[in-house]
Amino acid sequence: MFQLASNPIIDEGAAGVLLSLKEAGYVADQSMKLRRFNAEGDVSVANAIAQELVGGDYDLLITLTTGALQAVANANQQRKIPHVFGLVSDPIKSGVGIGTEPLDHPAHLVGIGTFPPVDEALALAKKLNPRLSRVGLGWNPAEINSEVCTKAARTACRALNIELLEANVENTTAVKDAVASLIDRQVEALLIGGDVTMLAAVEVIAKLGRDARIPVFTCIPGNATKGALFDLGANYYEVGRTLGRVASRVLQGESIAKIPVEIAIPPKLFVNTTVLKDISGDWSFPADVLHSADSLIDETGRHDQPSAGAAKASAPPAMAPGKRWNVRLLSYVNSPDSEEAEQGFLAGLKKSGLEQGRDYGIRTTNAQGDMGVLNAMVDAAKTVKED
Repeated sequence: MFQLASNPIIDEGAAGVLLSLKEAGYVADQSMKLRRFNAEGDVSVANAIAQELVGGDYDLLITLTTGALQAVANANQQRKIPHVFGLVSDPIKSGVGIGTEPLDHPAHLVGIGTFPPVDEALALAKKLNPRLSRVGLGWNPAEINSEVCTKAARTACRALNIELLEANVENTTAVKDAVASLIDRQVEALLIGGDVTMLAAVEVIAKLGRDARIPVFTCIPGNATKGALFDLGANYYEVGRTLGRVASRVLQGESIAKIPVEIAIPPKLFVNTTVLKDISGDWSFPADVLHSADSLIDETGRHDQPSAGAAKASAPPAMAPGKRWNVRLLSYVNSPDSEEAEQGFLAGLKKSGLEQGRDYGIRTTNAQGDMGVLNAMVDAAKTVKED
């Protein structure tokens, strides 16, 4: 399984894939051997990984994101190892042989398309501020996923009587200047589409928006916690679940040629009402929008609504009396995402009935971004035989 970069959305998709595989009986290190690869956003590294994958002894290749799909598909033209893909905005425009019909694809390549709902996000912005007339969009022309989102934004803005002002970025270091240029052109809001380069700098963009008293909104979930007014996008965990089911069908012997390319856009809405105090203009959240939000951030914190139809997880059985586990929690670097994950992990233990001190002891260590230190931390945890 190969992903192009480290990103909460991509990681959610990967988790969904693995859960569906597990439900189908494919468990890492038990009923399947799984290797994971990450190019950390470097195209040259992605191409090198693709060559390694195609040259390896793999029964199935799984790629997440457009860049990973393109790298592996180009390297895999001769060997034709079974390949399933997901987290791809527009498979048809990716240039890997996917046609307009569901079964019009190479016999060894199939997957899931998930086009970010750019038009719905712009329509929601217009609903929150009916006077909205000028929106700024930064995007990287080197990303095909960003190009198709930008074209969709142009069409949607024309229909909504909104002027779309654009600025190009080549890398994350260029984001600040590009956004500043849009603000200088008097945009009333900033849209982040399906652009990996822009998403990597979302905190920078949110700060620039606050300083200019204009909101930032996106069509990719997970950024409301970083200062966006709202995110209206796909639930990438559920997309990953769907992709995992496709991968399971291939592993069970079904012919890829007979599996259609699917389009899966399960919606997810994140709302951050605390942003309203930092922006000017006629922005407000109608009651129906707040009611429909999957996650709401307000002055009292974050409130998540259970997904529709989500199965209730049963609590694990109580731990045997007298057993106390030694747990080591390792982190690579301090970041809001990792700190939030740690809090969620500890809350999950408590919710399942486990008490720190009675049922388990825990030590947390952080490598502060140093890979050598991280390796030493792992060795130390193994040496003391943590549970």
